[in-house]
Amino acid sequence: MRRGAEMESKVTVEYSKLTNVNYSPCGLIIHPDAPWLGASPDGVVFDPTKYPQFGLVEIKCPKVKNIVDCKYLQMDNGFLTLKKSHAYYWQVQGQLLVSEMQWCDFMVWAQEDYFVQRIHSDTSMHKVIIEKVDYFYFYTYMHKYLSMKHLKSLVPKHNNSILINLSKKVFSLPRKWQDENHYFLFQTFTQYLMVIKTLKILIYILILKDYKNGLFSSQNAINPSI
Repeated sequence: MRRGAEMESKVTVEYSKLTNVNYSPCGLIIHPDAPWLGASPDGVVFDPTKYPQFGLVEIKCPKVKNIVDCKYLQMDNGFLTLKKSHAYYWQVQGQLLVSEMQWCDFMVWAQEDYFVQRIHSDTSMHKVIIEKVDYFYFYTYMHKYLSMKHLKSLVPKHNNSILINLSKKVFSLPRKWQDENHYFLFQTFTQYLMVIKTLKILIYILILKDYKNGLFSSQNAINPSI
C-alpha cells in the first residue's frame, strides 16, 4: 500500500499516456439508491474511442520485478488476466456496481513492466455482492447499531425504550418480511435518528443564543420580572 501511494501520481500519468485516455482522480462514491454501499476507485477515465466513454481505473503497484510474479494474474486462452476468484476482481466489480459504470481498467505496475485489463460490469457478481452486503448491513451492523450501544449519547434516555422495542419487533419478524422491507426500515430509522440529532442541535443553538443575550446571567437569574 505504501508503494502504491508513493507511485500513484507517476503511474496515473504513465497510464494515461499508454492507454491514450484522460484520467481524473476520484474520492469516495456512494451508491445513489443504497447509501450503505460505497467504493473508492483510483480514478475516473474518459476514453473517446469506446462506448460508454466513461469508466474507472484501479491501479496496483506490487513489489515485484515482473507482472508474471503476481499470483493474482493467470493465463487464459493465451492472454494474461486477473483471476475472477481473487479479491481484486471483486473489488473492481464492487466499484462498478456502486458507480454504475460499465468498465474499469485494472492496471498492475511492476518494476520492469506493466499490465492493463479492461474489466466489464458483471451483473451476476453484482447480485452476489448486494445480497452479502445487504445481509451484513441490515442483520449484523444495524442490529448491533439499534441495540443502543452507540446511540446512548444521541437519543434522550426516555426515548431509548422506543427504539429498543421497535428494533426487537423488527428483527423478530420472519426473514422474508425483513427482506421485502429492509429499505423502508433503513429509511425509517435513519430519519428518526436525524430528527433527534437535529432537535438537539437546535436546542444547543437556542441555549447559546439566550446565553449571549444575557438571559442566563446571574443578575437576570434573580430578577423576578424575567
